[in-house]
Amino acid sequence: MGRKQGKELVRHVTLEELNKMVKKEEKSVRVIERLYFIRHLYKGETLKEACDKVDITEPTGYAWLKSWNNQGYDSLVPAFSGGPKPKLGNDERIEMKRLLEEKDA
Repeated sequence: MGRKQGKELVRHVTLEELNKMVKKEEKSVRVIERLYFIRHLYKGETLKEACDKVDITEPTGYAWLKSWNNQGYDSLVPAFSGGPKPKLGNDERIEMKRLLEEKDA
């Protein structure tokens, strides 16, 4: 990582491969943002400079760098389940939809 800031960048892929991931392969905006952050570090920018360019806090930058160093690309994919489980079962949701459609008709 250009100027040292406590953590060295692990280069899991070449800069060319990283650019390819950003430009052609990745579809998730969240992952693209994280790839841009890593790319800034590959190009020698400090962690603070990279954070400023993608508009994240330094603690978030350190977390992304740590994840990248430990697991590479896979660690940049957000690991959340998408929210709480629905309180209504499938049959109940179908009935609710039917009732709402009747009301709107």
